[in-house]
Amino acid sequence: MDGFASIVGVAKAKSRLKRGAQKRSFDDPKVEKIEGIKKKITAAAYTATGQTDFRKLFQKYDKDNSGNIDFNEFLQAVRKDARLTPAEASDGFLKELFEEIDKDGGGEINYEEEFTEWVGYDSVKAEAQLEKNRSIERELTKKILEKRKDAGILRPKHIEQIRQKMKAKAYDSSGLNFDKLYKFYDRNNDGTMDFSEFANAVRKDGEISKTEVADEQLRTLFDQLDKDGGGEISFKDEFLPWLLEGHEEKSQSRRERSKSHISHFHVLRVQASKDENIRFFDMVRRKVNASSYGTEHRSYETVFKKFDKDGNGLIDLDEFNSVLRVTSRMAPSELPRSKVKAIFRQIDADNGGEIGWEEFMEWLQPAQAI
Repeated sequence: MDGFASIVGVAKAKSRLKRGAQKRSFDDPKVEKIEGIKKKITAAAYTATGQTDFRKLFQKYDKDNSGNIDFNEFLQAVRKDARLTPAEASDGFLKELFEEIDKDGGGEINYEEEFTEWVGYDSVKAEAQLEKNRSIERELTKKILEKRKDAGILRPKHIEQIRQKMKAKAYDSSGLNFDKLYKFYDRNNDGTMDFSEFANAVRKDGEISKTEVADEQLRTLFDQLDKDGGGEISFKDEFLPWLLEGHEEKSQSRRERSKSHISHFHVLRVQASKDENIRFFDMVRRKVNASSYGTEHRSYETVFKKFDKDGNGLIDLDEFNSVLRVTSRMAPSELPRSKVKAIFRQIDADNGGEIGWEEFMEWLQPAQAI
């Protein structure tokens, strides 16, 4: 029994000594200061994506890419990136710390063997976690693309968005210019467009990304337009009729259209000529129209994009209300929401609850009475 009691007594004594050492370590100002420095260096290593990249921070001062930094480089990192002031830790204190980290006493700190161990960073584990995150991201992206691929046919809103934005390239101060439209898209002047050219036009001019519409969906649309299955779309017979689908003057020449076309807003102005609100309506329109003049040239497309905040090719009432006040420079007391709604309803010719490019242009450039 006495022997057993002695063993237990020794064990308890060791336990007390260990707890005392831990308490002293915890209460040691030097240890506390070093832990604070580690936290600041860790904070400096955070990237915009929320990852901790100690290697990037280390390499910033490892000028010769040797995997080692000397004391002066360590001091710069601590002062500049960790933002540790001399009042928080003197150069002498940091010199002592450097020497503690430099276990082999070679006058340099090695990233793999000394620095990561000191900050408590497991590079192998961190790289594995990063690769796992990347793998999850790739898998999610793959599933999204597969889901869109399975969907096949484009949604009507995407088709309309593509049409509106691609047609916008053909507008000038006189309205929809068909000569400009031909020249803009038939750039090699061969009268046709293959899938690669079509996809590039949709991505660039329609501003449709692959995350919005997959290439497989564009291929489905292209095949629908390629009625003869020749692998190319004819500008005259296939591409333009689709692009101008719903356009009331698509079968007329530009000269005939300019003579015969009476816009929706011209009819409204004639019918409402005795309405006292027509003067107010025109004043607002003129103010928005004036905003299309830049320092070098006039750009209706720029004005439209200001209103179309989410870039979907259509302007809803909230977008119209917020931007109209800024563009017209009119306070809510001068331009109440009720009048904004009235103007919006007049522009929204098809009563779809959104304003398209053509409706917007007809409002800014109403046909003149002859």
